Amino acid sequence: MARKLGTNDKDYPGLMERQYAADFIGIGKDNFDLMFSEANFPDFPRVYVKSDLRFPRDAVAEWLAVNWERLPREKWKVKNE
Repeated sequence: MARKLGTNDKDYPGLMERQYAADFIGIGKDNFDLMFSEANFPDFPRVYVKSDLRFPRDAVAEWLAVNWERLPREKWKVKNE
């Protein structure tokens, strides 16, 4: 099992990069891309800092608290191409 980058919410930066956001939620980076694409969840909090995509920590936590039931129950697996 991979070691988490943080032990509580405040251990993560206020504007998280993809790897931190995936770890914050508890899924892998590839599965994060599949699950939280704009097509699947257009209301998932994301912001652009210049041209870099970031995820605001507190807004992500609030979104998950309200929308966790919308997440798929089956495991997401990355398809080998």
